[in-house]
Amino acid sequence: MSGNLTQVGAAVQPPIRVVHVLPSLEVGGAETVATRLIGASDRTSFAHAVLALLPVGEFERDLRAMNVEVAAVRP
Repeated sequence: MSGNLTQVGAAVQPPIRVVHVLPSLEVGGAETVATRLIGASDRTSFAHAVLALLPVGEFERDLRAMNVEVAAVRP
């Protein structure tokens, strides 16, 4: 199999898309947990994206290095 597809029985399934909505990407509890969770998840089963309510912060670099889509409501 190629790309980000997972085989479930006889059917091939695309990864489940998960959007994490966080107050910001500055150092904090929720931001740390989300970044660790994303880093430890099975990328063939889950495709993560992060939406920060405030302009992005220190965790943006780490998330982008993991090929996670990152956006801010207020750039």
